[in-house]
Amino acid sequence: MHCKYCGYALPSKGIVCPNCGKTMSIEELQMQKQNELNKWDYYSNKNTAKYKTEKHQESSSKAYLFIILTICIIILLAVLKML
Repeated sequence: MHCKYCGYALPSKGIVCPNCGKTMSIEELQMQKQNELNKWDYYSNKNTAKYKTEKHQESSSKAYLFIILTICIIILLAVLKML
C-alpha cells in the first residue's frame, strides 16, 4: 500500500506516512488491517486445501528434480567410463 499524498510505500503498521508525515485515512487503515488478517488466516490454518496443495506441489517438484539429476549423473558416469 502506498501513501496517497506522496506515493511512498507505507509500513505494515502505523498511522503516519514516514516520508511526508501525513496521517493515513480511515479507509487505508481498514485496508491495512484487512490485509494483515488475510495473511494471518492463511498461515494460521494449515489444514486448508490451498495450503496442502501448495506444499504437495512443492515437494513433488523437488522429487522430480532429484530424479532428473540422478539420471543425468548416471549418464555422465556411463559416458566417462566408456572413454
